[in-house]
Amino acid sequence: MTLVELLVVIAIIALLMALLLPAVQAVRESARRVRCSNNLKQIGAATQSHLQAWQTFPSAGWCWGNGPDPNAGYREDQPGSWVYNLLAYMELTGLRNMGASLTGAARNSEVRKVVEMALPGISCPSRRHKPKPFQFVHGGCFARLERPALIAATDYAGCGGSQKVSVPGVCVGVAQQGSQWRCTSFSNDGYGLLNLPSDQQEIARKLSGGYPHDEPNLLYQPQTINGVIGSFGRVREDDVTDGHSTTVLAGERTLNPEYYERSYCENDQGWTVGYDWDNIRFTQLHRSGEPPLKPDSSIPPGYLNCQGQYGSAHSNGVGFVFCDGSVRTIAYGVDVTVYQPLGSRNNADIVTRVGQ
Repeated sequence: MTLVELLVVIAIIALLMALLLPAVQAVRESARRVRCSNNLKQIGAATQSHLQAWQTFPSAGWCWGNGPDPNAGYREDQPGSWVYNLLAYMELTGLRNMGASLTGAARNSEVRKVVEMALPGISCPSRRHKPKPFQFVHGGCFARLERPALIAATDYAGCGGSQKVSVPGVCVGVAQQGSQWRCTSFSNDGYGLLNLPSDQQEIARKLSGGYPHDEPNLLYQPQTINGVIGSFGRVREDDVTDGHSTTVLAGERTLNPEYYERSYCENDQGWTVGYDWDNIRFTQLHRSGEPPLKPDSSIPPGYLNCQGQYGSAHSNGVGFVFCDGSVRTIAYGVDVTVYQPLGSRNNADIVTRVGQ
C-alpha cells in the first residue's frame, strides 16, 4: 500500500468516525434519559409507600436552616428534606437510620456522613456520570448538627405549587391579637418551636411560611403552598382535589451547568436540608415573558440567581413524576397556561393530561 492509499484509508476512517460519533452520543444520552426517568419512577413508588405508612405526602422538613434528624420521625416532626423522608422507602433504610438512637457527637458524626453522601438515585446521569459531594461553603444551616465539610446535590425537586413561596424561617414565637394570632419571632433553627407550649406549636407551624394548610379566619395569613410538598407537610391524598394524574409530585430542577458540583444559591445546601430551593421548585414563571421550562444550556455563563423553576440537561424536555406515580416528559415549548396549574393540588384548575 502506497502512502497516498494509506492516507485515503485514514481519511475515510476519520470521516466514518465523525459521522458515527453524534449517533453514538445520541444513543448514550437516550440511555441516560431512561435512567433519569427511572429515578423519578422510584421516587413516585417510594411516595406511594410513604402515603400508605403515614397517610401524607413526604414533608419538605422545616426550613433551610435545618438538617435531618434520624430520631425525629416523619411528617411535621422531621426537620430534614422530603428526600430524606423517602429514604426508607427507596431501599435505603440503613442510610435513613444512621445516627438513630445515638446522641451528641456520635449522632452528629453519623448524620454528617448522610449529608455528605451523593446518591445515584437522586442524580440525573445526563448532568454527572458519577455523582460526588462538593465543598460546603454556606454560612448557615444544619442547626444543632456538626458542620459538614461537603454536601451533595439532588437533581429532583419536590413541587411546592404553582406559586413561589419563600420560607423566612420557622415561627418560634406567637402572640394573640384579638381573635387572630401573629408570629413574633422567626428563626432558621426550627427547634425553637418546640420550646412553645404544646397548644401554641400548631399555631406556630401555621404561621411559618410554606405550611400547607391555611386557616385565614384564624391567623394573619402567611404564604401558603398549594403543592403537595411543603414545610411541616401533612398533605393527604384527598387534599389533591385537582387530580393525581395532573398534579406534579416532583421533577428535574433547573441548574446552571457551571455549578453541577459547585455551590451557588440553588445548589448550596444539598439534598438533606429542609424546605429550600435546593430541593423544592414551583411551576410559576421566574420572570414574565420567559419560557416556563428551559434547558440548562440556555442559562447564561455566570448566571447565579435563584430561579425556583424546573429544567433539565436533556434536549427534548423535563421529566416529572405525578402524584399517581406516572412519569412524563414535558416539552420546553409547553404553553404556560397548561403547565403552571400542574403545580397546584387544590385550585380547581384541573388541566388535561400533558407530556409523554
